[in-house]
Amino acid sequence: MSYNGKKCKLTLTVKEAPDGITISDTALTLGVGETKTLSAAVTNDSVGDITWRSDDPDIVTVNASGKLTPVSEGTAVITAATWNGFEASCEVTVVPKPTRLSISPASAVIGVGETIPLEIDCDQPVALTIALSSSKRARLEENGVLRALASGSCTVTVKTYNGLKATAKITVKKAPAKISVPSAVTVDQGTIAEIKPTFSSGQGGSYTLSSSDESVVRVEGTSAVAVGVGACVCTVTAYNGVSADCDVTVIEAPEEIEMDDTLLLGYGELYPSAFSVKTASGKAYQGNVSVSFSKSGVISASGSTLLAKAKGVTVMTVKAGNISASCAVTVKDYAEVHPAEASAHRGGAGNMPENTIAAFRYAAAMGATYAELDVRSAKDGTQVVNHNATIVGDDGKTYVVANYTASQLKALKSDLCTLKEALKVIRELGMTVEIELKEDADPEKCVAIVNETGMKDKAILFTSNVDQLAAARAEDSEVGIGLTYHVTQSALVKLIGSLGLNTVFVSYKNISSSLVKLCHNMGLKIGVYTVDTASLVTKMRKLGVDFITTNYPQLVLG
Repeated sequence: MSYNGKKCKLTLTVKEAPDGITISDTALTLGVGETKTLSAAVTNDSVGDITWRSDDPDIVTVNASGKLTPVSEGTAVITAATWNGFEASCEVTVVPKPTRLSISPASAVIGVGETIPLEIDCDQPVALTIALSSSKRARLEENGVLRALASGSCTVTVKTYNGLKATAKITVKKAPAKISVPSAVTVDQGTIAEIKPTFSSGQGGSYTLSSSDESVVRVEGTSAVAVGVGACVCTVTAYNGVSADCDVTVIEAPEEIEMDDTLLLGYGELYPSAFSVKTASGKAYQGNVSVSFSKSGVISASGSTLLAKAKGVTVMTVKAGNISASCAVTVKDYAEVHPAEASAHRGGAGNMPENTIAAFRYAAAMGATYAELDVRSAKDGTQVVNHNATIVGDDGKTYVVANYTASQLKALKSDLCTLKEALKVIRELGMTVEIELKEDADPEKCVAIVNETGMKDKAILFTSNVDQLAAARAEDSEVGIGLTYHVTQSALVKLIGSLGLNTVFVSYKNISSSLVKLCHNMGLKIGVYTVDTASLVTKMRKLGVDFITTNYPQLVLG
């Protein structure tokens, strides 16, 4: 009561003294400059002041409210104490300020219902804050696992107390209803097969890969490693179980590209087999081969076949698997690269008796590389060498070839020879023979004789009769055949394909640069006949023909 009669009432509640104290954290790791407030409470519902102290204020300070302020690296013990002597402690480890923070993956596409682990890397073990831009699209679960909830985009942001930040851009797709992969792929042994799935628009997510035969394709994560030659099935399975199969064929890898370092072609020339790609076992490589050129427009390529389209120089690069090779290709005038060769018409009828062994020998001695001759059927079916349907015998009389056997004809004309006899000599001379099938010649027998005498690679059977050529081709798919040009160029193109022509024979009266170019562009040789003057020889050379048939080979050879 006061002196003037005023009074007040004070009610005091006295509780039992504290019998203990608890603290919110017993161990902490903080970075220099980071702050954190500890809390403490007395037990048994008691009351009383709690005091705070640090055993090393140079490392961590604490104020009366329990707020910690790390000062320097090290370890300090923070103690909370009751008025009556009970204490609780927290060991605080102070580390340097973090300087590096990252989150992996930095971006990802996942499907609804799928989970993905997030790996956060900080160079110091400090506390981090993690936030999602959309709680509707994703949820962060225990151990840093993110679960996709709805389609859309979501950004995960991680921060440190000192301002470092890392983000992960997560795109959530609808769960796939269907998955698509290539139905079949062919890959080289030792490489990775590309088996990447595609999903319908708006759908997606992670997938796994499996192989039906690990000795052919070994699975490493989502990569299919081609380890052995053979075939197997690789299955791609989406996270929700939807799957698709891909047939994988593993072939031998390329080991070597065989081609010349340099190549010289004539303008318009079609050059087959410019290169070949081999495997370690020596077999032809079965995979994709690409061909490129340093300068466009000079050469075009279809597989290993080249077409010289313009004069110039270019470098051809061939790539197969992991290997490559290059070749310098020069294109010049066709006639400069392939000078016209001399073909002795009927053995060189201007110099020696035509279609005789003596004529063929004389032409070869002059340097002619081709011998042209004519073939007919004798009465007994023997193929004899003669141009006309008749012969002039040694007695000066005329005899019809078809009315006599070969032996009778040889008795009538002593220098007459059979096709077999002629080819044996021409082979010895190293010449190429052009065999003109006259109207009564037997194509099948001629082909047989060519093969029997070993002239298959150096013989061309030719005529204007398409039926005879077809019969020769039916008898042998590889023997050389040629057409005496008598059709339009468009018709010639069709015959080249249907008959498998190798050569075209054309009169100098009908020759043209366009016909020469057409033949060379299609890989055919073209010969011109019968050229018996020097001026015509010069003209034919300039056109770029492959051989000039003449009664006087010296005009071409001189």
